[in-house]
Amino acid sequence: MTLGLQVRAAEESVPAAAAELKWELTQVADGLMDVMRDVREISRGIHPAILSECGLGPVVKALARRSPVQSEISPEIPTGSQATFVGCN
Repeated sequence: MTLGLQVRAAEESVPAAAAELKWELTQVADGLMDVMRDVREISRGIHPAILSECGLGPVVKALARRSPVQSEISPEIPTGSQATFVGCN
C-alpha cells in the first residue's frame, strides 16, 4: 500500500510537460492497486478454518477454479518441508 501511495505522490509531482511520464506512473499505480485487490481476494479464499478442516489441497483447487487463468492442479500436494510452490508467468 505504501508503495502505491509513493507512486501516486510521484505522479502528482510530475510537471504537465512530462505527460507521458505521468501516464506511465498512473499505469504503475493502477497496477499496484489491482495487485493489492487480487491479494486481498486470494487471502479471503484461504480462511484458516477451511485450511484446518480440508487441508491445503482442496483450498488450492478452489482458488484455481476461481482463477481467470486456466490452471491444472496435481491431486497430490506434498506437505511439510517437501512443499514447494512455483509461479508461472
